Amino acid sequence: MSGNADKATGRLERLQAGQAIVYGGDRVAYVGEALAAAFKPGDRLLVAPDGGALLHVPAAEQAVAQGAVG
Repeated sequence: MSGNADKATGRLERLQAGQAIVYGGDRVAYVGEALAAAFKPGDRLLVAPDGGALLHVPAAEQAVAQGAVG
């Protein structure tokens, strides 16, 4: 496996329509206009491993779920 350990990582804070999202190691899903417009800092983006569907989890909904589970 080839990698570059000195590369920085960060958080996804915005999306652009047409942006490629890599999943499953060798597959790509593309961000649509509605998702790009709705996505805000603190939100999460999940990718369905079987088909690449992009799931937007707004920060407020994420907080409710964490509160219910925690």
